[in-house]
Amino acid sequence: MMDLKFFFSYYICDSVAREFCFLVFKWRPIFMQIIEKDCAYAVEGDVFFAVNKSPNYGQLSGQRLENNRAGERVAVDSRKRNPADFALWKV
Repeated sequence: MMDLKFFFSYYICDSVAREFCFLVFKWRPIFMQIIEKDCAYAVEGDVFFAVNKSPNYGQLSGQRLENNRAGERVAVDSRKRNPADFALWKV
């Protein structure tokens, strides 16, 4: 009978690691294109979307960018250029 601890540590973790690596390599070129188009920026390994670069930002939800209040729901990250910018990727 297979040791379950070995099974979980080897097979499950290994498959999760493979999937994670696949996702990193799949998304990296996409993030690089967004950064090159100046619609996102990288800070200390994290990638943030610059909401002010999207003129239609908030249109789907009916929200206006100027109505957002920084720090009301989540602490303001001082690394962001604009408090409304959001993370596309976090390390």
